[in-house]
Amino acid sequence: MKVTMDNYTRFILTTLTVLLLFISLALWCQTPSVLPTAEARIPDSGMQLNQINDNLTQLNKTLSGIQKLLVSGNAKVQTMTAEDLKAQGNPKNAIGKSINRDMK
Repeated sequence: MKVTMDNYTRFILTTLTVLLLFISLALWCQTPSVLPTAEARIPDSGMQLNQINDNLTQLNKTLSGIQKLLVSGNAKVQTMTAEDLKAQGNPKNAIGKSINRDMK
């Protein structure tokens, strides 16, 4: 089987082949440093550390206030049994059950 091509078709195919070779050579020679890299960074680590320090300072002040209240003796602690809690009908105080068991 014999295939005949005119000069125009031969020119177009040769040009496409040269362009494809040029593109493949350019992609082959491209170094990885040229490509953008993904980096995981904290946007503003200094600001985050300042917020953590502020929260710790606030927590320390709160705990200091609780400690002063307990040391002064002005705090009133009332223990309740499970029956007392059921009689009040207050499910939010259900933690009193475990406290009563520990206290007895």
